[in-house]
Amino acid sequence: MDFSISENTKNTLLAVLQSGRLAHTVIIESDDEKTRRDAALFLCAYAVCREDHRPCMRCAACHKALSLIHPDVYVPELSGKLRQINMETSREIGRQASIIPNEANTRVFLFFDADKTIPPITQNAMLKLIEEPPQSILFVFTVKKSSALLSTVRSRAQLITLKGEEGVDDFARQTADEIIQGIVSLYEADLLKALTPLSVKDNKEKFAPTMLCLTESLRLALGFLCGVDTEDENALLLSKKLQKDEILKMLEITDDAVRKSQTNINMTLLTTWLSSQYRRILWQK
Repeated sequence: MDFSISENTKNTLLAVLQSGRLAHTVIIESDDEKTRRDAALFLCAYAVCREDHRPCMRCAACHKALSLIHPDVYVPELSGKLRQINMETSREIGRQASIIPNEANTRVFLFFDADKTIPPITQNAMLKLIEEPPQSILFVFTVKKSSALLSTVRSRAQLITLKGEEGVDDFARQTADEIIQGIVSLYEADLLKALTPLSVKDNKEKFAPTMLCLTESLRLALGFLCGVDTEDENALLLSKKLQKDEILKMLEITDDAVRKSQTNINMTLLTTWLSSQYRRILWQK
């Protein structure tokens, strides 16, 4: 078994797992193919591992999951010249989902590069199954851009956005740093000022990468409060200011803001709304 995962990706996923926020349907988004595949396999190992500290990455279950040979891990077959999941396969997925786990407590369905391999007609056919899956089922979709999936699918899933090995640009990192300083500041104006660069129309494409940096620090802060060590200064700063439930709310608001940014929305209105939502969370002490 040849498997490696970056510490950044691992820590981000552990923060989600330790918080107990993992939904039954997950979309893993990353520009980097290896990053999103590694994350999906890590979640797969977590789901089937039977040890106390999951995923242990040492037991037979983890090894079989990472090699995609575990009996409770299902990867649908691709058909046709376009190598996609057709309607017949979607019906087979439904039948497979009704089968109870064989060795693990959970059955995992992996859909690699779902933005390419699952056409809209098949996504529509899978909606009910995604929204109300049988017990002990985990659906994991990997995508380069979640916006390529139907909005009805996105709304029924938990989005986990990860940065690849190449990292992010300086603007996104610096702006995220300033937003974090604004969150922990005593003055509301500091947060709104930090978000102002993202209100500029020409910076709209930089909104999602900036929120990705912010989300990473929020998740690491949440993981730290749940016992996962981190050396990220921003995460440590946030963990001193925020409680677990406040971080969870901020993660939800941030994900919602990213989805809004992908529409034809006025960015000034969006950043003002985001600032007010963050402050509302902070005020609810």
